[in-house]
Amino acid sequence: MRTQCLLISAALASLALGGFSSELPRTSAQDPVSTASQPGQVTATMDDAVAAYRKVIVLMDGAAALDEGNRERVRTAAWILFEGNGDRLANLEEDLRADLGR
Repeated sequence: MRTQCLLISAALASLALGGFSSELPRTSAQDPVSTASQPGQVTATMDDAVAAYRKVIVLMDGAAALDEGNRERVRTAAWILFEGNGDRLANLEEDLRADLGR
């Protein structure tokens, strides 16, 4: 359990550090009122991201004790949550960069 938490923490840290890259801001295909212009929406998006990471932790806790079929299902569900979070955070970063540009 502790090893899994450390691995997940390392993955979260690398994602967070990756968000501070020096790439140019991408254009957003969303409406002019971005997520970043609404502080409550930013907070809600961040809360959703944390909740998804917690779900991954809960899913993967004790996965080694499962049979191979269930372990693969748990791993797939955790991966889907993880990838969805990556998309959510990328969109948030895009919105925040666009808001900063204004």
